[in-house]
Amino acid sequence: MEPKDSPIPRWSLGSGSGLHYGSFVNSLSSLTPKAEQTEEPAISQRRSYIAVAVLCYINLLNYTERYTIAGVLPDIQQFFRINDGTAALIQTVFICSFLLLAPFFGYLGDRYNRKYIMIGGLIVWLVTAAGSSFVTES
Repeated sequence: MEPKDSPIPRWSLGSGSGLHYGSFVNSLSSLTPKAEQTEEPAISQRRSYIAVAVLCYINLLNYTERYTIAGVLPDIQQFFRINDGTAALIQTVFICSFLLLAPFFGYLGDRYNRKYIMIGGLIVWLVTAAGSSFVTES
């Protein structure tokens, strides 16, 4: 017979059986004895929808921004009078910086408060976007 305080693993069946979604879950809540567990306050449904809408909008802006340079590259070439090789370097540098920084911020997001990381990223993005509007011909 098992001790009374042993953790009960959660399994998923995807039905109305009351079991949680996901395969065997080794989360902190399944490993902590019930006496030490605390109930988290429920988040309102309206707040959940707002959070999802904000995240979807930010994701839309993120993917849109990745293709902005490609869409306006001929205008950039004409404005700054640059050749095809230099123009291609603009997109390459952008994608490579994204390639290198995405895992780094993924690492930070797993360990620190994601809200503050997102706010910091949005501030950098907004300042950069606003600053780029002051660029003049060389």
